[in-house]
Amino acid sequence: MLLPVLVLAAQAFPNIGGTLVVANQQSHTASLISLKDGHTVATLETGVGPHEAAVSPDGKTAVVTQYGNKEHVGSNLVVIDIPTAKVTKTVSTGDATRPHGVAFLDNDTVIATSETTNRLVVVNLKTEKVDRSLRTGQPGTHLFAMPNDRKVAYAANIPVGTVTKFDLSTGAKVGEVKVGKGSEGIGVSPNGLWLVTGNRGEETLSFVDAGKMTFE
Repeated sequence: MLLPVLVLAAQAFPNIGGTLVVANQQSHTASLISLKDGHTVATLETGVGPHEAAVSPDGKTAVVTQYGNKEHVGSNLVVIDIPTAKVTKTVSTGDATRPHGVAFLDNDTVIATSETTNRLVVVNLKTEKVDRSLRTGQPGTHLFAMPNDRKVAYAANIPVGTVTKFDLSTGAKVGEVKVGKGSEGIGVSPNGLWLVTGNRGEETLSFVDAGKMTFE
């Protein structure tokens, strides 16, 4: 989607109250905001069309996906050092263009969707390389979700209204289920047993048994 919205990622810090990372799509920037007092610590250039943001488990690093816009196809992850409020590097996703949904697997590794190539890519931020590609075989892979143990990933595929499940230890595609029309938003329950998708094509929610990958 190319909409004037804000995408947020936050990490709580006991000493400073937390930092909110905001991807500003239309201004091509990311803002770091102190949750302690609401002060904008920094607004940083990201390149065209930042869409999603994630914060590392240790709270020190943020990654913003550079999706692009109608005129520019993005293919980068912008890495931000939170303590210094500076962009430290830009990591290319190569031919995995239009990176969108993003989350950390550990402090040095992220996983992101590539909407135009219908896959998830695992990117090592230290080596700046794409380690693995997990292909959904479905068009419009836009967002994904993982349980807290990070053992599996569930990707929502908008045009066909499906969710694809991957085993992250092997990279294997282990399940797929048809949900609602235009499935986009996706989340996993705290206990990892259920998925929920927000289906913008029909304004519904779908609840899926995450183990069986069945929808009723």
